Amino acid sequence: SIRFIVEKDGSIPKDCIMVVNPICEELSKEVIRVIALSPNWEPAVDENDKPIRQRKRIPLRICIKK
Repeated sequence: SIRFIVEKDGSIPKDCIMVVNPICEELSKEVIRVIALSPNWEPAVDENDKPIRQRKRIPLRICIKK
């Protein structure tokens, strides 16, 4: 899986992206690169509809064909 923080403006700081249980360093770097290049996300909102920071964790499945 991959963990990161979505800021109030929907951006994802590159230094807040982490691969949980990485398989190899090269693959982790590529996953981080792709997430960092993604367009801004829709930020979470509090009970007053104000944007807030949110931690996200997304399962990651990688299939490597031989």
